[in-house]
Amino acid sequence: MTQFRLGRIYRLMYGFHAWQFPLAATFMWAATLTAMIITWAAEGKPVYASQDGSIPYISDIGASFLKPLFVVGSVITGLGFFLTVLAERVYREKGRLLPNVRRRGRVMGIISCICALIAAAGLSLLAGFDTLRHTTLHRLFLLIFMLGTVLSAIATTVEFLVLRREARHAAGLADVTDFTFNIAKMVQGLTGSYIAKLVIVVIEVGLSIAFGITMYKSSNEVAAVLEWTIAYIFVFFLLSFYFDLRPAAGSPKGKYDVSGIVGAGSRAELGRVERPSTSLRGSDQGTPEMSQVGSNANRV
Repeated sequence: MTQFRLGRIYRLMYGFHAWQFPLAATFMWAATLTAMIITWAAEGKPVYASQDGSIPYISDIGASFLKPLFVVGSVITGLGFFLTVLAERVYREKGRLLPNVRRRGRVMGIISCICALIAAAGLSLLAGFDTLRHTTLHRLFLLIFMLGTVLSAIATTVEFLVLRREARHAAGLADVTDFTFNIAKMVQGLTGSYIAKLVIVVIEVGLSIAFGITMYKSSNEVAAVLEWTIAYIFVFFLLSFYFDLRPAAGSPKGKYDVSGIVGAGSRAELGRVERPSTSLRGSDQGTPEMSQVGSNANRV
């Protein structure tokens, strides 16, 4: 038993798991942003060629000699973000995470994957086409990245809302002994993840709108601060997926599948609704009036 536990610990420590995707993306994005802003401050806060205000945009620093760092960091972050969302969808389909019982949640998950792929492509391309040499393309890819990220986040939040409702529904229909995992703890985790993502999405959407307005009005200092804030909040959104994917580590296929329990519970509820109507039909057949009709029919 001890050897089995040690072996499992070693696999968790040194094996490959999907929760490493959000951690890698989180670390890379935070490290890239921090290295860029520290380098700018350490150099005496220079004004770059593409810079309009006293505070540079992320892209202004990314268009300088730190462009290789910005490109590598953006590509790894974008790829990690997409693989994170994709892994979450695949694990739910395989039952290694709580799966979607209804089609609505599954559709939201697919939309989230598509938008994450678009966001990853936009982030990689905006880093390659820097704001100094390719201003128009850079802004286009920036818009694509922001829209893809926001739409993916919204779809993920809706998916988690549906998952939370399905888990609570399953917990109410079946006894806790019917589950191979702690359903109450799962509901609690989904609730926390849903609330965290909802708060982040609301903040990101509000800041993105403010960023667009201030950038349009040429309030470059305010817009730059908003851009850095949005970028750092994205770190926490990536990190939230670590807690979502962590239960899948070492979980066999189908462990979290509750579709059978939900289906059985739904059929039981349907039976309780139909039984009164069945008994009513039976009582109608046993009334004197119905007996009289039957005897008349036999005589004919």
